Amino acid sequence: MPIPVELYTVAGILRGVVPRPGPVRDVLEHDSLIAIERATFQPLGGRAGPEDALSLEPDEILLATDESGDGGPVHALWHALRLWTGPYLVEGQLATMPGFDPARSLTRPTGTWIRLRDARVALADRPYEELASHEAVLIHRYEVERVESDLLLTLTF
Repeated sequence: MPIPVELYTVAGILRGVVPRPGPVRDVLEHDSLIAIERATFQPLGGRAGPEDALSLEPDEILLATDESGDGGPVHALWHALRLWTGPYLVEGQLATMPGFDPARSLTRPTGTWIRLRDARVALADRPYEELASHEAVLIHRYEVERVESDLLLTLTF
């Protein structure tokens, strides 16, 4: 079953479907080239235009929607987080397990992609104009430029 997805890149937002089954995280972490079918590309500050099919490398993607509906960790503590990646400002909630020192638990990465729930996406230079809100997004941890949080996140990003 194809996976509907929105991919945020430096140049704009790509909407379409990934033509293979599985969670978006698995596609991003294991495929060297991500095929997008029935694609629509919206350049920043421009109008969306249809494309037949596109391919991206995972490192070109700053954030991706995660519509898996798994809700994240069951017994997690959620912390408000604001981060800047490329031209985007993303606000959401990051999970840590109870009983763990958040700073230490964040230094043990579980992959390149970090999941935020209740995410709001805006352009960094227009933070009050929301581009989109999503139940969950996956953030490319190595593309994050700045973080604000109630946690010490310097070792994570």
